[in-house]
Amino acid sequence: QYALSYSWLNQNVNFAVQSNRAAAITPSNSVLRNTIYNAVGVFTGTRNQIYINGSFITESVNTNGPIYPTTGDRSARIGAWNSPSYLGFTRFFNGNIYQTSIYNRALSAIEIRQNFNATKSRFGL
Repeated sequence: QYALSYSWLNQNVNFAVQSNRAAAITPSNSVLRNTIYNAVGVFTGTRNQIYINGSFITESVNTNGPIYPTTGDRSARIGAWNSPSYLGFTRFFNGNIYQTSIYNRALSAIEIRQNFNATKSRFGL
């Protein structure tokens, strides 16, 4: 299960792969409220990476090995986080999500930059 999330309190982006994996987290106050960003989370098989507006920001090393299917509800959610183990409620993103893409492989830094450059003018970036 992948999670690319925004922390309103810390104003940063988090990218994690399943709950037992090390999360990549941008520095606090690096993603300002009420501002449009292109955020990309990449799992390479050994690293969780975050790109903001086409630029590499940070990564964490996954020391737990490859991901295997698990039991339970692993459906895709965009703009919502459902965690019965965390107070038993669903959280919803309070904002606009302009574009989403899911790939069956890790994109390279060049591909991420190309995708950002191809769409940034739509959002005034």
